[in-house]
Amino acid sequence: MDSPENVSDNISGHLQVQFSGFSLQVDLDFPGSGITVVLGASGAGKTTLLRCIAGLEKNVRGFLRVKHDVWLDDTNGILKPPHSRSLGYVFQDARLFTHLNVQGNLKYAVKRSSKSLGDTTFETIIEACGIVSLLKRSSLDLSGGEKQRVALARALLTAPDILLMDEPLASLDLESRQDLLSSMEKLQNQWKVPMIYVTHSINEAARLADHLLFMSQGKTMAQGSPSELLSSQELMQLNSGGPGVFIRCKVLAQDRANGLTQVEAYGQALTLPLQTTFLNQEVRLHIAARDVSLALDPPNRTSILNVIPVSITRMTEHSPGQVLVQLESHDMQLLSLVTTLSTRQLHLEAGMPLYALIKGMALTP
Repeated sequence: MDSPENVSDNISGHLQVQFSGFSLQVDLDFPGSGITVVLGASGAGKTTLLRCIAGLEKNVRGFLRVKHDVWLDDTNGILKPPHSRSLGYVFQDARLFTHLNVQGNLKYAVKRSSKSLGDTTFETIIEACGIVSLLKRSSLDLSGGEKQRVALARALLTAPDILLMDEPLASLDLESRQDLLSSMEKLQNQWKVPMIYVTHSINEAARLADHLLFMSQGKTMAQGSPSELLSSQELMQLNSGGPGVFIRCKVLAQDRANGLTQVEAYGQALTLPLQTTFLNQEVRLHIAARDVSLALDPPNRTSILNVIPVSITRMTEHSPGQVLVQLESHDMQLLSLVTTLSTRQLHLEAGMPLYALIKGMALTP
């Protein structure tokens, strides 16, 4: 075991558990801050990993340290039970106490916490989660998005050392997903509680992840920087929208009158549908290759909002009749999926300057 002076604030270890027909063997090395996204297809073992971290699975072997606290070390006979692990858990379904109203659910969390929370912290958390108006409501009389907001606030009110989130957006509509994503970003920035967020959505991973763990068939396939891992072909297969890129942007302006948000990426301004974000917030933007058209000349009298000068860096066959064109504009990388016929008609080749046309409505954080 590491000596105290060498113990970091990271979340680290290796976990193993065997089931009938499935085994989990995962190495962990997460930062002790920010949002770590665990990404993988259904059946990869993502939820099982969270349950192992929470102490909810039996017969788990290995080692687990959360910051300076060892939760599991089977070599030395250490196994902290779930109630002794300082964590908050947000499930796919909110799992609120149905016999309590919203305020009762939240007060129960405060009572359960071993750490003292002042009234100011309580009020700040419920305001940040957008549930002040819900306090007197029955937990049975809430929408799916409202239930998940309450569940998130309840988890934070236990003052956890780590927050585990198991696909909390899975049952929500698009608007509720966007609202809850924004709330999680703001909360993480404000409280700095490390989050481990499980999802099979590459778009959610791109938006949230400060650190990324990719799982497949119960094993760690890769972990590290989202900007590097999200560009891999293996991860792109999880994206039903086909190949594309993820770029980090900063919000420049909100044009509420026209329902638009303007962001900046690598010195290039881009326009997209209005987002529930705030000025100067950093977001990752997904640009699908199928939504990028190419033109040899700058277009005139067009409805397309984003026209970017680019040059071709590489062309590869994607599928019969389709070519994937890699593009570059300063330090920004783009992909365009075009027909083989178009490449011949436009005489496309590496090094050629041209223009990338991206519909604003196609851009999504």
